[in-house]
Amino acid sequence: MGFFRRYRTAIVLGASIAFAAGALSIAYLTSVVTSRFNGRRWNLPSRIYSDVETLAPGLELTPDALVEKLGRLYYAPVDGAPEHAGQYHAAKNAVEVWLHSFSDIGRRFEGFPVRIDFAAGKIRSITTLDGDQVSSVVVEPELLGSVFDKKLEDRTLVRLSDVSKPLIDAILTREDRDFYRHGGVSLRRIAAALVNDVRHGSASQGGSTLTQQLVKNLYLSPRRTIKRKVVEAMMAVILDASYSKEEILQAYLNEIYLGQRGAISITGVGEASRYYFGKNVSDLDVAESALGLAPRVGLAHASRHVVPHRHLEVEAQLVLDGTGNAARVELESKESPDAAREHGGSW
Repeated sequence: MGFFRRYRTAIVLGASIAFAAGALSIAYLTSVVTSRFNGRRWNLPSRIYSDVETLAPGLELTPDALVEKLGRLYYAPVDGAPEHAGQYHAAKNAVEVWLHSFSDIGRRFEGFPVRIDFAAGKIRSITTLDGDQVSSVVVEPELLGSVFDKKLEDRTLVRLSDVSKPLIDAILTREDRDFYRHGGVSLRRIAAALVNDVRHGSASQGGSTLTQQLVKNLYLSPRRTIKRKVVEAMMAVILDASYSKEEILQAYLNEIYLGQRGAISITGVGEASRYYFGKNVSDLDVAESALGLAPRVGLAHASRHVVPHRHLEVEAQLVLDGTGNAARVELESKESPDAAREHGGSW
């Protein structure tokens, strides 16, 4: 008691300075987090597109040429009549296609299913699937090229509503099961990671939440230091307190690294879906989501140098709900234990 009385002024002053320094640090980190998250998060490549193409009876075009064009626009072939936008079915002298809706220079074009018949190297007629005649249809522009900044990242931004529920469920199950329950940092994940590290005798298992992974990618360097982890945790809590879970998840889905195309980094599930499957992310089915894209996320966040591009073997157990949709997906990479530990760190 005498010690406290003797040094009371110094103790109070030190505590006040520490509190002020902590408050200033939090205020500064809050400013950093919100200014970037509210502003321009990514430098998107400049894309060069063709003009729209109008299809009408009498236009010189063959079924094969149209199918090639639809492939370049990431339309998916189906066996029967197309059931939603982005699908087509090719016959000998006809193509049934459900066109995409799109906007171009202030104009809005609504997509709908049509049948295009051909004869003598020309379009003979265009009809709806009900048989009504259509004078013309407009197909969206093609991507001709891209101009990248020094980071060489290709990214196609998507909204959370564009991403299928099976893909979201698979990613959350693999990356952060407690995403909707923690406040940016999960003590449970940290404890589980520490136990795993002790068991294997090395610091190989990361305890980062999905929010921490996003903070690391958006704001921090990849260097593995205690200081960076502390700052990362503080920023993750600030991000979680400042924005909704849906906003954070959407940013994560657009930020995650998912492989390489030569010197270009494939970032975000939108661009990855187009690269690996040749279709928009909204068109992925359950198998493509659970067995194709989600496992790449699980490996990619650890290192940009160990992600397999085309050949990833995984085991998956789908827990289906009453409608037959994937409600939850359990995924496990078929890697050796050593390789799994190498990829497992999310520092």
